Amino acid sequence: MPIDYLLRAMNFERKIASLLNGRRLLAGYILFALYLLWQYIAYRNQGWDFVSWHLHLAPYFFLLLLWFSVRGKKARTGNAMVAALSVIITLLVIELVLTIALRSPLYNKFKYDARNYYHTWPPNQVHQLISSEFGYERHANHLGFADKEWTLSKQGKKRIIALGDSFTEGDGAPPDSAFPALLQQMLNTSNDSVPWEVLNAGTCGSDPVFDFEKLNGLLMPYQPDIVVQVISARDFTSDIEKRGGFERFKPGKTIAYKPLPAWFYPAAVSNICQIVLGAIQYLGYPLAGDENALKIKETELEIIDRYTTMARHKNFKVVFVVLPYGPEVSAGSYKYDFATLKSSLPHQAQLIDLLPAYRRWLAENDKKVTDVYWAYDGHHNATGYHMMATCIASQLQFQ
Repeated sequence: MPIDYLLRAMNFERKIASLLNGRRLLAGYILFALYLLWQYIAYRNQGWDFVSWHLHLAPYFFLLLLWFSVRGKKARTGNAMVAALSVIITLLVIELVLTIALRSPLYNKFKYDARNYYHTWPPNQVHQLISSEFGYERHANHLGFADKEWTLSKQGKKRIIALGDSFTEGDGAPPDSAFPALLQQMLNTSNDSVPWEVLNAGTCGSDPVFDFEKLNGLLMPYQPDIVVQVISARDFTSDIEKRGGFERFKPGKTIAYKPLPAWFYPAAVSNICQIVLGAIQYLGYPLAGDENALKIKETELEIIDRYTTMARHKNFKVVFVVLPYGPEVSAGSYKYDFATLKSSLPHQAQLIDLLPAYRRWLAENDKKVTDVYWAYDGHHNATGYHMMATCIASQLQFQ
């Protein structure tokens, strides 16, 4: 855009500059300081959930305040000042468009914290699983799991404990459509003469490290015959990358995650920074503070070892279920390399890979990926959880 055109377009700037005298600019800075205090209080109360649309725009309004402060000291607006203002306004418009367009900002990857040492729900309370596409209610039992109350005695039943995150709890469907409830129905309608009970110990936002700690600290008194651990790419590329491995558990039953990487902070506040930093990483330039892939693999091996060792000592069978997300089903491949898991399991453990099973089920039932996953939320709907339970039940080995 030619400079002379910009200068002609600056008539509005001169009018605003004439209104923004020293006192009014001072009031603007005071209001901005109060805004920052409000945001700090929100952060203290909510963690990274505090990030909202207006925080993405706030830095540019502060830059405008600075610009008008400098402009007020000059008799006229030079070309450099005009160019600076045009850059600020352009970035503000781009940020506004990105804020409206992006449905899953980067801070979602880091915003949630452990609810407690075992990452369970508040006991005996109701919580909501809500998105723009659905809303379902859950009631947690006395241990904080979204399931009925459990008895320690199996009363002649065989018992499965299902561990995992929101896909195990059943986010995106009614409680009776979660895969553990459906799996119990399917097993009890089979020819097996012994009744089965499947306990849903999945909690939204959990990961295999939290799940093992739940099993070890809360669930072993329930004497499982089989423990099903559902895992996904995000467990390693997001949860463990952010939280770390078993070192997160500290004395006194406290939790300490590893520090956030330095690049996270500008990316959390600015969508433009998020895209730029993401592009740098995509081009092969690792961002400072990124988790070392070797450490994630070490945690993966530790998860396998802890589960299989406990299974051997406590006389239960462990089953790892690898769960794909909708885009992974469409692409036919995972976004995380599960070769370590697949090659490291001892023969006493079982691996169920749902990716090929899902693709077969969809083909056999003339369904599309969009028929079994919510479009924006990404969780299974009731049909998807039926598919999940069916594929697990058909491959589960009981001996």
